[in-house]
Amino acid sequence: MGTKDLAWKNFLEHEEIVKGLLELAVEPAQDQFQELTLRRMPTHEALFEKDGHQRQKAVGRERDGCWRMSWRQPNGQRAQAILGIEVQSGIDPSMAVRVAVADVMNYNAQAEAKVMEAKIESQEEMRDFLYPALPEKPLELVVTLVIYTGKQAWDARCSLRQMVDVPQPFTLDDVPGFQFRLLDLRRIPEKKLVNGEKNSRSVIKYLKVHEDKEALRRLVKSDEDYQVVLVDTARVIQAVTGAQFKIPNNEEYMNMCKAEQDLCDEAARLGEARGEERGIQQGIRVYVSKLRQLGVAEKDILAGLSEDFHLSLDKALEYLR
Repeated sequence: MGTKDLAWKNFLEHEEIVKGLLELAVEPAQDQFQELTLRRMPTHEALFEKDGHQRQKAVGRERDGCWRMSWRQPNGQRAQAILGIEVQSGIDPSMAVRVAVADVMNYNAQAEAKVMEAKIESQEEMRDFLYPALPEKPLELVVTLVIYTGKQAWDARCSLRQMVDVPQPFTLDDVPGFQFRLLDLRRIPEKKLVNGEKNSRSVIKYLKVHEDKEALRRLVKSDEDYQVVLVDTARVIQAVTGAQFKIPNNEEYMNMCKAEQDLCDEAARLGEARGEERGIQQGIRVYVSKLRQLGVAEKDILAGLSEDFHLSLDKALEYLR
């Protein structure tokens, strides 16, 4: 797993952050997801046991994040669904197909898990368990949220149904939808961020302005969100924008305002050092030129460079070429 993938994986393991992203993707979230709780699910493989033998079945394969949601609907009833999260830095024309495959694998894993839990052995028992004999629908809805961080506006299809050519006499009803929710971070309106979750809001605001150094400096210096952020948030900001501020080891939180200021100070010191080095190099060239004008032998100039400027023989020779 690459550095960027690992940064997003750790970021998406925080329940409050995932809630914040979900609220940005579904409107009006506060009315739709009352008493929302999330329980993290494995993003790759889970182990189920049958007859004393462990079997691996994919539950969230190909997911950057996977959570089981539970909330109270406006009608007062509790509901559950599985939320899969994908992160995209570029536009993938086949994203709807990828999402469909991941969703189907998740539905299949749910069905097989229920079969194993019920210790079903025959096809007849399975049919009776999953369909007419079951008083309620056995599978939970799988919803996919695609988080997009790219510069160009997303223009790829967001459902399998939009990608399939359907000849007569068939209709779109014959094509499964597998619609995913797209969250384009760069194009989220500012007003939606005002009351949003702090860490997801911090990533989005930084992403929006990071290419304008002056705007970025003003944002980090004046915005209280950056005084204390999760280190996992800072790592995602680095992964997405290429920012170079230092992140402390073995810490859960950090002050990004100070980290950005330290980066600016270091850049200033480096600039001064480089300017001083360039000045020394120019001085040495003038020194060599004057001695040559006076007819000083090359070996004596080399000796002078070694004594006056503490240069090695190889370095001194570079100024005589």
